[in-house]
Amino acid sequence: FFPFVPSLKCSDICTMPWRWCLCGLSFAAAMRIIQEDAFPSNCSGGLLHLAGRYKVASVVTIHESCRIVAAQAVVLSDAALLFKQDVFFQGSIHFVGSDRAAKPRCVEVEGNASFHEASVTFEACGDVAVEDGGGIS
Repeated sequence: FFPFVPSLKCSDICTMPWRWCLCGLSFAAAMRIIQEDAFPSNCSGGLLHLAGRYKVASVVTIHESCRIVAAQAVVLSDAALLFKQDVFFQGSIHFVGSDRAAKPRCVEVEGNASFHEASVTFEACGDVAVEDGGGIS
């Protein structure tokens, strides 16, 4: 169950203090239990460093071109993250969509999206109403 600790099972985690509540939950649900910061509302100087967990509770619009340098960042999306100009992703970032029935797209880019040495993943972004699957457009 836990590949990084072969002898550890879900029942072991469930008996550890505070971690019992994570046992049996989906990754998306478990991530929502852990503390997160609000996603920054601007890309000051064209550079945004992300590390940790962030929440997009309502639409966040970034008006300037932005280079996102991420270090194991997780973005929980209840609304879209909208880039009005170009966005450049570098590093590791995981977008987790909403648990709501009507799931919004996680990232929308009106300019160009570029990836350099990046691991960008999407989980539960968009739904059948979003024609391309909903991760990024």
